[in-house]
Amino acid sequence: MVNLLALVDSADVALADEAERRAIQELRGMGQEALNAWAQSRAGRACLADVGSRGIQGWRKKVQWHSTYGVIEVEESCCRLNRLGTMVRPCSAGAQVHARGYSAPLQEAIANFGVDEPFAKVAEKVRRHYGIDISTYAASTVTLVRKACQHLSNRRTHLDYKRGGWNGN
Repeated sequence: MVNLLALVDSADVALADEAERRAIQELRGMGQEALNAWAQSRAGRACLADVGSRGIQGWRKKVQWHSTYGVIEVEESCCRLNRLGTMVRPCSAGAQVHARGYSAPLQEAIANFGVDEPFAKVAEKVRRHYGIDISTYAASTVTLVRKACQHLSNRRTHLDYKRGGWNGN
């Protein structure tokens, strides 16, 4: 916040465009700090009480995902319920994030760009607007999956309406 206020008093920024770029950079940094702090707090509360007892093996593992503010990274507690059991990641499961995944607002932005532009240009637009590097493959996958889900949702609403009512009556 101090850096943002310092921008207002800055004498070396003469052009409005440069001031806007710097303000966006500062706001993006503040958003990333806030999300990282939230993720750290969430990971701390999601620690496993049973680690070390009843044969549960626990360890710490990094999880990172992409948001409109950049990459968010946190170290979370994980465990395996038995030797061959599935891995339990309470922070990821509770926050509904996936390792190397994309947040819903970022997916929405990618999909909106992907509808209008070729997927190679989507990666460039995301980099220019959000400062995040994504691959062309990620742009195509996110766009196609989001739009397919939207199409199915619209189709279901249309079918419900044709059956005699919005609630399927």
